[in-house]
Amino acid sequence: MTRILLATNSEQFENSVRDALEYDGALRWWDDDLAAGVDLESLAKELTSTGAGVIAIGPGVRPETAIDIASHIDAIHPEVSTIVVGSLGAELWERALRAGVRDVVSHKASPDELQQVFWRAAEATILARANLLPDVSETARKDSRGRVIVIVAPKGGSGKTALAVNLAVSLAHRHPSKAALIDLDLLFGDVTNALLLNPEHSIADALDAPSLDPTLLKVLLTRRERDLFVLTAPDSPALGEMVTEDLVT
Repeated sequence: MTRILLATNSEQFENSVRDALEYDGALRWWDDDLAAGVDLESLAKELTSTGAGVIAIGPGVRPETAIDIASHIDAIHPEVSTIVVGSLGAELWERALRAGVRDVVSHKASPDELQQVFWRAAEATILARANLLPDVSETARKDSRGRVIVIVAPKGGSGKTALAVNLAVSLAHRHPSKAALIDLDLLFGDVTNALLLNPEHSIADALDAPSLDPTLLKVLLTRRERDLFVLTAPDSPALGEMVTEDLVT
């Protein structure tokens, strides 16, 4: 999951975001220089050094200051999504767009709105980071096993299918026939519908196989056009419950 960081002194806003996202990790970060609006470049470097992919600035920070920090973040890590928490007039909105701000949200936003804003930002970060991945040929020279990216979410309806599909399609366009998407939402997987597929096989077809070797795996994959391979979830929850952890790993 993309790490989220709240640059705010507001415990109330932290709790609102934590409840909306069901987020368990460290979330809030604060430095008095944020409120003072000084040494913003250093603050931007410190914020990005945490490894966060989504950084929300405010409340407790003037909107002008938040936009300036976002501009510094965009200059050094354009793949990181920034969110300004506050109310912006037309002029500040224009400044925010030029600064690379991903979204603006009120500190009084509803849980649904907070969830949508933060998930959109996380999706943008994951897609941007995917574009920073080295070429397959370069990666292969270093590690023939390739790379695995896992998309998870705390609950249904949070957009993980859309995010996984968009990321897979983006990678497949960059590296045709080198990307595969595996739908491990075994009970309610919806990748089949999202990609308009009509698969002949699913992961459940591997249940009776003595071993899942590359040849069998290739048979189970559904090809989308010419670029992306997909291993779909079973078409019934009963079959999904039969898929074991050992089979997945």
